[in-house]
Amino acid sequence: MKRQVCIGLSEELKKRIEIKAKRSHRNFTNQVEDYLQIALIAEDNPDVPFEFIRDTLVSP
Repeated sequence: MKRQVCIGLSEELKKRIEIKAKRSHRNFTNQVEDYLQIALIAEDNPDVPFEFIRDTLVSP
């Protein structure tokens, strides 16, 4: 179950996320969730490249 959380973002960061979300055909919330998931995995595995994490999560 999803729960709403309010966070503050700079306008510049918000715009960048909105652009990426549109390019990926996602809504803003889903884009932020994807970025957070990647960031958490990357933090736990600093030796694994970002592209590998992203591609692994996207693959069927």
